[in-house]
Amino acid sequence: MKGKITGMLIAAGVILAAGAAADSNGAADSSAAGELPPFASLAGRPSGGSSDPALDSGARVYGIYCARCHGNEGGGDGFNAYNLSSNFGVSPVAFSDSLTWRDLDVEGARAAIKRGGTAVGKSRYMPPWEYTLSPLEVEDVLLYIRSMPSLFPE
Repeated sequence: MKGKITGMLIAAGVILAAGAAADSNGAADSSAAGELPPFASLAGRPSGGSSDPALDSGARVYGIYCARCHGNEGGGDGFNAYNLSSNFGVSPVAFSDSLTWRDLDVEGARAAIKRGGTAVGKSRYMPPWEYTLSPLEVEDVLLYIRSMPSLFPE
């Protein structure tokens, strides 16, 4: 088991290093061309296609940073959701549930993205993204999660 984990970590490091090397060699930023970075496509996000560049940017950011817990479609069912629930007794917010938006307004969602779950009385396992995402990326991902169809339309 330890050998498998070590192998996986080495493979992930090689992939990340290859990506960093491509970036340092002057490769064009793939997000500028409307394409997703390699790991974003693993989250199942579409590579643009809307008529709104901010929405496309939000989809890209969501695919990279949010989908692993909140799920590809915002249902709170990403691949880390099981671990959070079974190990820590918390579940990621389901953005596609209209009850979420009854209890969390746009300012609260912005605060949670920037300063983490504890900023809005939610889980400490929701990390702060303020120093990872630019202010524009925060707004774009907020726009994107607000655009998710509600499971319970009002």
